Parts: sequence; structure tokens; C-alpha cells
Amino acid sequence: MDASQPRNLAPDLPERLKRKPRWLLNRLRCMTPLEVAHRLLRALQAHAGRSALLGGRDAPAPDLAAPFTAWIRPAAALDAPAYLAAADRIAEGCLDVFALRNVNLGQPPRWNRDPKTGIDAPLRYGKTLDYRDPDLVGDIKYLWEPNRHVHLVTLAQAWALSGDGKYLWTASADGTARLWDPVTGKERCRLYSFHAGKDWLVVTPDGHVDGSEGALGFVTYRVPGTLKLLDDDAIRRRFHRPGLRWCCPSRSDNH
Repeated sequence: MDASQPRNLAPDLPERLKRKPRWLLNRLRCMTPLEVAHRLLRALQAHAGRSALLGGRDAPAPDLAAPFTAWIRPAAALDAPAYLAAADRIAEGCLDVFALRNVNLGQPPRWNRDPKTGIDAPLRYGKTLDYRDPDLVGDIKYLWEPNRHVHLVTLAQAWALSGDGKYLWTASADGTARLWDPVTGKERCRLYSFHAGKDWLVVTPDGHVDGSEGALGFVTYRVPGTLKLLDDDAIRRRFHRPGLRWCCPSRSDNH
């Protein structure tokens, strides 16, 4: 007797929990023994990867001083302002995702949020995530699309056309994003994300900061060379630079 039938006091199961066992059973029936063994091995590898049992390598730091030869040159009649406007819109956190226009993913972007349904996928090891479950991840096609990072092409085009280093961002293995000076190859600022993307903090090499209210509350200062912390509003005002956000100040603005 199904739980939804009369006189059955057991609570009804969610529809997705009814579908999944049936789907898995039908899928298992269609598999050959060799495929079952293969998929079991892949599942074990995924769990071993989550536990870091297979080891791993950190992403290397970018070498912006390395020489290169430009192999694409913009045409003389190219409409550069259109490319720069598109890149600025991306830098503000707005993307086009399929039929959705100007989707605001936030600053920094919440890459685990499905822009179509607003569902936040769990922040856990991706290979063990059931991407077929729409209640868990939303519409997976819309979640995957921003994570393909095709918008980086537009940012690269804007940088090639303008030489403006505000478009030159990299992602780091430590979970931060970094903005680089294309001339000197030096880091201009570093972007941190906290609380599943709800809070953010930008820090420059000379100690200036900007961020959301939730992140700025965790910023502390100490006397150089010591562990003594400074609790002074004047210090905070001196190093707080509102407006850093995505576009850190240029070299001429640092003072």
C-alpha cells in the first residue's frame, strides 16, 4: 500500500525519493557486469579524491613576466567601446545565461547558485554531488553555464583592446582571486570570499582593504614584527578604501 492511500498513517515520501530508487533499479538492470564494475571503481575514486587519498597538486602561480607573441590583432574598424562595455558589465557581476539577461551573480559571484531557480548547490566535492537532483542543484545546465567561464574571452578581449589591467584576474588554489598589473606582473589586490559567497573582502599588498560589512568585522591590524593587535578606529579608517571592489585603484591612485 502506498503511503498516500487512505488509512495509511505513514507520511508520504517526496516524489523525488520515489523516482530515484526506480530509476537506479532500472539503470542497474540495463548495465553489464563490466559496466557495474567500472562505475563502482569511479565512485570509489571520487570518494578517495574527496578525502585527498589520491594526492593532488596546487595550481602554479601565473608567470606574467613570461614573453609571448600576440597572434590575434584587432581590426582597425573594430568597435572597441562595445567590448569594453560588455567587460565592465561582467566585472560588475552581471552575465547572460542562455535566455536570461543581466543575471547578477553577486560580488564575488556565487558560482554554486543556479541563476534560473536561485537554488544554491551544496559546497562539497563536486564528483560526489548528485547533479541530476533539481531539488539539490536546480537546473544543472544553468548552473554549469557560468562555470564554463566563457565570459573570460570577453575580459581578455577588453584587456587586449585597452591594456587596462582591471580585466586581468586569475583564480588561485587557495580559493582567492587576484588582480595583476599587466606591465609589472605584480599583484594589485586579492579577493576573498566568506560565508558561501555572502561576504567578500579585497586586500591590496600595501594593506588597504574594502569589503562587505560582515567581512570587515573580521579584519584586524597588528604592530609589525609583533603579535600585538591594534584596536583603533583611526587605523581602520586609514586603511579602509571604499570602492576597491572589482576595480582596484591604479598605481597612480595608491598613496
